[in-house]
Amino acid sequence: MTVRAGPPPLPPTPPPSSWRMPAYVRLALIGISLYASAGKVLLLGRPSHVNGTRGIMHADHQAHLAFLRACVTHLNVDETRAAVQFFGRVARKVRESIPTRLLDAPRTQRVDLGNGVAGEWFYPGLDVLGRDGVVDVSNLDAAVLFVHGGGYTLGDHYLYTPGLFKIIDGSSIRLAILCVEYTLSPDATFPTQIEEVVAAYRYLLDRGMPASSIAFMGDSAGGNLVVSSNLWIRDLTLLPMPAAMVLISPWVDLRHNASAFTCNVDVDFIGGRPAVLSEMTDLYLSGTGVSPSSPFVSVVLADLSRMPESLIVYGEHEVFHDDIAEFGRRLNACGVPSEAVVLHRMPHAAGLLEEAFGPECRHSFARIVPFLHRTLQRPRPRP
Repeated sequence: MTVRAGPPPLPPTPPPSSWRMPAYVRLALIGISLYASAGKVLLLGRPSHVNGTRGIMHADHQAHLAFLRACVTHLNVDETRAAVQFFGRVARKVRESIPTRLLDAPRTQRVDLGNGVAGEWFYPGLDVLGRDGVVDVSNLDAAVLFVHGGGYTLGDHYLYTPGLFKIIDGSSIRLAILCVEYTLSPDATFPTQIEEVVAAYRYLLDRGMPASSIAFMGDSAGGNLVVSSNLWIRDLTLLPMPAAMVLISPWVDLRHNASAFTCNVDVDFIGGRPAVLSEMTDLYLSGTGVSPSSPFVSVVLADLSRMPESLIVYGEHEVFHDDIAEFGRRLNACGVPSEAVVLHRMPHAAGLLEEAFGPECRHSFARIVPFLHRTLQRPRPRP
């Protein structure tokens, strides 16, 4: 019989009645830590590396995991969202104050995608800009449309800055990443977020980027939006399908009886209070009358035929493990080429967050970049 070796036990959390104020203090610390790693990349031009043994978290990475679990346990969605929004605003102000350093360093550029949808380019250098100073897709070999996670209710793409830059820096083709700033719930509900992701895809197509040169990528709820937007494109539009999907710990089953409420709850940070998943689902679907069992919501229930080739990255110790494995099996059963990367002893959404969860996450990047090179057309070596 095979027995999974679990990570070191998480420290006990104090009872909620005595923990409210310290929760905010520790939330501030983790926010500063995670966003500082993103800011460091902007200053130094590339993410740092952490040396270590495969599958073993350093003490600071264990602390990140333990703290995230404590936050999920003791903070409600509104409190967490307010804190994340605050750190996001601070991070953007810091980023805007940093002057451009190197012509060939990855850069960012905010862009209007139309219909009230905003986005931000992460691009490799000034040579991909047009005469108007905006990223010109004709100067690119390929583009990745990135959709961040956060349970539809919180977060932004800035937290993923080190990981996104690592993909660009490791690519041998002229690759840029367009991040979609979709409207969070409860400010918008299903299917607004899907429509905004599709609008971002249309933006790329309208500017001349072939569908065969576009991949969708997202984590957690963003991974769900990647799949649901591709279902939307396939079933409800005349747009061509993109070439590929990269799914990082996708949240594929939003039903209240999903296995995420019992799988790995003792080791993943979401396991501190799995009911938070129901709260986020309720906000996403509030007032719509749409059931969590809709195939555009719980995409594991959808007809997955004719979906793009997929790479799925997820943690061995995350609450979505069994749901994601089932989703991969259903993709294969529908004839969709897909491959899975299971990160040893990693929690939810670790695939793009090496700075937070340690060197095991490098195995994610080692598969993502070659996958993009293989599935996206128009390869042209970077000078």
